Amino acid sequence: MGVVGVVVVVLVAAQLLLPGIAARRARERVGRYGTVLSAHVSATPAIELLWGQGDSGSVAAGALSLTSAQGVDMLWEGRGITDTQLTASSMQVEGVRLGDVDVRKRGTAVAVEATVRESDLGAALPLRLEVHSLTDAGGHVLAQATGSLLGVRATVQVDVHAAEGKLVAEPQGLPLSGLATVTVFSDPRLRMEAVDVTSLASTGSGPLSLRLVLRGTLVGS
Repeated sequence: MGVVGVVVVVLVAAQLLLPGIAARRARERVGRYGTVLSAHVSATPAIELLWGQGDSGSVAAGALSLTSAQGVDMLWEGRGITDTQLTASSMQVEGVRLGDVDVRKRGTAVAVEATVRESDLGAALPLRLEVHSLTDAGGHVLAQATGSLLGVRATVQVDVHAAEGKLVAEPQGLPLSGLATVTVFSDPRLRMEAVDVTSLASTGSGPLSLRLVLRGTLVGS
């Protein structure tokens, strides 16, 4: 009975203390890149957290600035938590400013939603194209853009889509356009599957805002 009592006390203490410790670590981890407003982690039994397992975790942040690789690092570190969510009022990623960011992981499925100005999307492309308009094409996006392709200044249609787990931008309608295909994002831990975009209602004469959705799957988790 004494042994059983000790086990019960340990399990109760773990249930009370470990979620708070895990939440503090999550706050510190995300806090490297900006302002964290709140963090919460849950697991039943909580002792699973000692092995990186858990039921859910959420972090609400203000302004963050990080690279895409650092973002995948955080997803990968939380791969043992079944459901995770990171929200941020703004996020600077590879020179692109995103607003109202919502990053969700359900099992191995990952969805990233964010608001972005159409005029800023060119900074996300290695070709540094000037984007004029985007059209959702069901899992991929068609963009009208102007830039230098193969040494020639031209306005072309660029197909942004997932290919072999990567997110790529492929100019259309040019001779040997396949040679100008560039990788926008690639990480062996996150297999990209789809990209969608929706135009938001304009509130004035400023740049058009879009709601961007990226979907992928954590690999090897």
